[in-house]
Amino acid sequence: MWLRPSCQESHDHMKGREDISTNIAFHKPTEMSSLLEAPYFSCRGVDGIFTNDSIMHTVDATTEWWCVDLEKTCNFREIILYNRNGSQDISNRMIGFELRISTSGKCDETTFNSTSLCYKDQQLTGQLVYNITDCNQVPSIQFLSRLIFISPKQNEFINFRELVVRI
Repeated sequence: MWLRPSCQESHDHMKGREDISTNIAFHKPTEMSSLLEAPYFSCRGVDGIFTNDSIMHTVDATTEWWCVDLEKTCNFREIILYNRNGSQDISNRMIGFELRISTSGKCDETTFNSTSLCYKDQQLTGQLVYNITDCNQVPSIQFLSRLIFISPKQNEFINFRELVVRI
């Protein structure tokens, strides 16, 4: 897919860094369907930096997605998505986003197309923080996975600050 820079030390300071000790997604492999431009690489979504200086960002094609590979299947306690700060218009870009999961495959379009829908945002306005503690779709599926995909509503790009996964 895209040339992936090292996000291990994407900033030379600790500004905006949160406690990442319990985040199993921290520095795990990521991919996304497209890249708006540098430096908004997929790895920015799990670099542990929660400022708007460190976001991931796709273009606004028909089908966009971002994925993290946790490298093993885990039962989740919570998944927290930190939306981009800014105007309500910026926050509203996440309205209707979907969280899809899979225990097999890889972070690519083929796997994305075969994932199970776990969670669909039902908010009327974009939230700064989405705290997801279970799947909200019927029929309900288990809140466990190896791969986590985030996708926007159709014809929208996706950008956010950070994804935190706790088990």
